[in-house]
Amino acid sequence: MQLIEIEQLSARLLRSLWQLLLKHYPKITPEELAERCGIQEAWWLAQGHNKLANVLALLHELRENEAPAIALELGDIAEVSELGLLGYAMLTSANCEQAASISGVCQGS
Repeated sequence: MQLIEIEQLSARLLRSLWQLLLKHYPKITPEELAERCGIQEAWWLAQGHNKLANVLALLHELRENEAPAIALELGDIAEVSELGLLGYAMLTSANCEQAASISGVCQGS
């Protein structure tokens, strides 16, 4: 169940990242960024395998080069409800620790 949740969250993040790039960084093409990150599939379509790994690679590459605040910018356009179970837990929790506990993010730690 958590794997499905992570895949869905990763797909939403990829789509949001693509929209952010189109709007604020039009000189960065998704194809060129994919090549720099060693990503074979069309990540901007949020398809294929390893969506979470793609999100992390893209964010790292952008943060290290053209967009040091990319994670904050992505957070600005994201809706809490887009975060799946964690997002809904955040809406109803008193703090981040309680949200993580409710959503199961910290299981096993």
